[in-house]
Amino acid sequence: MLDAKVDQKSVDATVDYMETVKQRILAAVRTGMAEGMELLAANTVAEMAAAGIQNRTGALAANILSSPRVTEDSNVIRGRVTAMSEVKAKGGGMYLSNLGNILDIGAIEPAVESPMHQIAEPDGGTFWARGHVAFDIKPHPFFRRAVEVSESPIMDIIRARVAEACEE
Repeated sequence: MLDAKVDQKSVDATVDYMETVKQRILAAVRTGMAEGMELLAANTVAEMAAAGIQNRTGALAANILSSPRVTEDSNVIRGRVTAMSEVKAKGGGMYLSNLGNILDIGAIEPAVESPMHQIAEPDGGTFWARGHVAFDIKPHPFFRRAVEVSESPIMDIIRARVAEACEE
């Protein structure tokens, strides 16, 4: 007859060790994701230029470079880069819109007849107008391309951070 006993202290120590390793790995994924989003932001600005989008004020590029975020819930750690920018005066104030998406996929705006309204120019000047003529913004795809060129390096960064966490 073989009699095996497991010491509860050993079990507790093993469970504690596994929890410690899990927390180190999660921290490594967060760190790697943050580094990856910085890379994605830089690649997004580079792809924006490659797509022919001219840098007039530098605000969009600056907004992209300052946008990387890492969030998480109980199931997922997410990285995000956005191209939010102040785009239009409304009632004397500015509002944020995802200008990057507008440039990426294009937009068609029909002509509008409206009462007098104020329009803000990129240099900060303003003027008054009644409505506007129709305009068409041709697509300048750069978001998808930035993700394509960044995906593998981002995963390499995360894998490297996890490997480092496992070695500790």
